[in-house]
Amino acid sequence: MGKEREEREKKRESGVERKRGALEGGGERWRKERERKREKEREMRRGRERKSEREKEKEGGRRRERKGGREKEGRKGRQGEKERKSEKERETKRGVKEGRERERYLNVFVFVQDLESCDLDEDDLMLDVDFPEDQSLTSDGGSYMAEWRRRQLCWGTHNDTDSEFHTDRASEQQQSKRKDSQLSLDLGLIWSGQPEACPLGADVEELIDDCSAVRSQLEYLQKLLLLQ
Repeated sequence: MGKEREEREKKRESGVERKRGALEGGGERWRKERERKREKEREMRRGRERKSEREKEKEGGRRRERKGGREKEGRKGRQGEKERKSEKERETKRGVKEGRERERYLNVFVFVQDLESCDLDEDDLMLDVDFPEDQSLTSDGGSYMAEWRRRQLCWGTHNDTDSEFHTDRASEQQQSKRKDSQLSLDLGLIWSGQPEACPLGADVEELIDDCSAVRSQLEYLQKLLLLQ
């Protein structure tokens, strides 16, 4: 009886050990499977993260491209506006220059038309003046002065139409003054031999000034006609 009991106990212990081993082996397998699942989940999570990073990079690249395109368009627009403004400024300058040239030509044309309306004869261009001895010098001087002043008024209204010939006129007036000084000396010698020359010196000087002014105006008119 004792032996049987011992054998039963041994069998029972061996069965318990087998069951325990089976249970322990099952737990180990369960642990390994659980670790494998966790590893798969980690890999899937990493893959999703990498995918999201790639998508973010692509989206950032698209945004940068769009931003760069907008900047390029903005630069092109600003350059186009600058070019348009510079073109408008050049056109306005061109228009102002053409307007000034047209105004200058119109002024010269009006000046020539007004000169033609003065109805000058061929004798009006003669500057030689005769002083008869048997007539009164006061009446002759007054008539000549009135005639020359009338012509000077007719021509003098257009002296400021064109400003390009002022320097030429200044030089011509200096030359005419030199000629007139010589003419005044000659006239002084002529009138010194007559008894009534002294009280009429002022009238003779005014007449000489009028002659010099008319001569300078005629030379200016000749220059304008040659330019036409």
